[in-house]
Amino acid sequence: MKLIASFFCFLTCATICAIPSYSQGNEELDEYFDMSLEELMSIEISVASKNSESFINSPSSVYVFTSAEIENMGVTSVEELLNYVPGYFTGLDIEQGKAFRVGARGRSTALSESVLFLVNGHRINDLYTGGVSVINRLIPVENIRQIEVIRGPGSSLYGSNAFLGVVNIVTKENTNDIQFSYGSFQGISAAGNFSTKAGDVDLGGFVKGFSNEGYEFDDFEDLLDRPSDMTDPEQGVDVMLRAQYKGLKAEARHHEREFKGFYGLGGVADFNNNEQSSQSMINLGYNLSASDKLAFSFKAGYRVENWKTKAVILPTGFDPGFGMMTEDFFAGPFMKSSAVNFSTDVSYKFSDANELLAGVSYEQAGIERAVSLATHDYITFEYFGGIREYHLPFNNTADKRNIVGLFIQDRHIITDNLRVTFGARLDSYSDFGSSINPRGAVVYNTPFRSTVKVMYGQAFRAPNYLELHDQNNPVDFGNTALEAEEIQTFEVAYIQNFSVFSATLTYFNNTIKNLIFLDPAAPPVETENNPLSAPSFYNLPEDVNTSGFEIATILKPVEVLSVTATYTHLMDDYTFMPENMASARINYKFGLFNLNLNGIYHGKIKEISNQNGYAVVNAKLSITSNNLTVFGRVNNIADEVYRTPTVLSDAGVVNRGRVMSLGVKVKL
Repeated sequence: MKLIASFFCFLTCATICAIPSYSQGNEELDEYFDMSLEELMSIEISVASKNSESFINSPSSVYVFTSAEIENMGVTSVEELLNYVPGYFTGLDIEQGKAFRVGARGRSTALSESVLFLVNGHRINDLYTGGVSVINRLIPVENIRQIEVIRGPGSSLYGSNAFLGVVNIVTKENTNDIQFSYGSFQGISAAGNFSTKAGDVDLGGFVKGFSNEGYEFDDFEDLLDRPSDMTDPEQGVDVMLRAQYKGLKAEARHHEREFKGFYGLGGVADFNNNEQSSQSMINLGYNLSASDKLAFSFKAGYRVENWKTKAVILPTGFDPGFGMMTEDFFAGPFMKSSAVNFSTDVSYKFSDANELLAGVSYEQAGIERAVSLATHDYITFEYFGGIREYHLPFNNTADKRNIVGLFIQDRHIITDNLRVTFGARLDSYSDFGSSINPRGAVVYNTPFRSTVKVMYGQAFRAPNYLELHDQNNPVDFGNTALEAEEIQTFEVAYIQNFSVFSATLTYFNNTIKNLIFLDPAAPPVETENNPLSAPSFYNLPEDVNTSGFEIATILKPVEVLSVTATYTHLMDDYTFMPENMASARINYKFGLFNLNLNGIYHGKIKEISNQNGYAVVNAKLSITSNNLTVFGRVNNIADEVYRTPTVLSDAGVVNRGRVMSLGVKVKL
């Protein structure tokens, strides 16, 4: 990627610009350690109701990570971090190439289309897959101020894809730092945040570049039972720029990844398998306070995604039924999509105890290019002499998807201890119809330092373009008659706070209607644009129920020590997720040193044979003096060999073993 070559020059320039401006030093970490347990439970969030409110009073089940927690843990991506959220599960998949499947509350898919991802309130899910797994891979954490994770539906505020959860990434401002690390497999990473002022204009940004030569998987067998050695080289670049003048704010974001080797789509072709993806977006926002009671928020955005993959699907020597393949059969998608959106929110305070929020939004999205890359003809298996664009389009490029959304929300503070929130949203889609999704929540703070939340919400997920329009594809065939998935969720949460300990117990029950699934057992659709008789997508006629318990605890007996743990138990019709999941984090600060031990346990996943469960333990040790921090981290200390689920094989997908790195961070 050309951006890798120019990255360090750009980072150096950004650092020079940032030097004379405001510096946070170590204030973020110090502030975290100085916070009492009660203050931690009162962290301000906005994802649950689009208004700033304390975490404990939010009308949703929300889990929050601060920048200090993320830095102390040593995680390197948002996907890795989500394994520490109650009810959430992430792991590598290869169904659509090398990507993390993100699951929540009993449902996990390769495309992660049931969880909505936002960056500073702006959607990053793409049109083709509906999720983030393929386009936004290895989302960086070095510029994150806070991550707010809704466990449960969010369509009443955010529309489609806020089906099982919402992840809102809030980025840093007024921060200047630079970070370098070097580790296993020639892994190198450099990242920096910068900010400055030009008169009344606040300027800021973030840049990151990384690359590694890949983990070495020895004596590995791919899905065609071919033994070989395998690596998984990775590289990527992230750039974010921000300019703000009073109530007007402009943001630009670019995210680019290139993966090589591995066995995306199922076949090993070390150094020849290649996956490239990128997303670029620009967003404008303007906040206007018309009076003490009336406020407006205007947003507009444009984004474009690119996805290009070639991976071996039939290797040399494989017999598809009429003779041995004499050349590797490579195939994959080459796609470009884009979207433009506008929204206006208005809030009115009738009193300090009652606020009404309403909004309208519009988005137009479409596929601009959709062709297959292949080395062979799909029907005759004729070899083309190399990779080329196949003449048959694999998706619909003619029609745009137009979406209009309207929502309203009313928040009441009945008494100092009782709060009520209710609302609904209407979404109208040009290609399949409309959906109305209500929500309601009652939050009661008892006299015994405890809180009870009772919540109900409905959500929907619009069929993505893969499910609707895929054609001339050996893997699947689209179905334009699909209906939207619907979910009804009931939750009860109990939070008990003590002086040094807090525990949250949540019970949830989901009823999913019209679940979209790929049915290999059904007769294939007989049409000329399904030449290989690929299976199609259908709505499941019967309801699917998932339920479970989630536990989250925090222990902070002294200022320098914190212990955090989570546990999830799933019941009923959960799929491609463990029945039991747990995580733990221990952070201890002694003098200039900080030690963090963290890990996850995932129980048996029924879709994976010959694996009862796995545990992954990580550690990070850092020493800080003034504005300089030196650190070392080890991921997967025990070098655990474990696999995560995929629909392509009950053997699962192999994940990396032990990875180590050393680094330095300088606050400017």
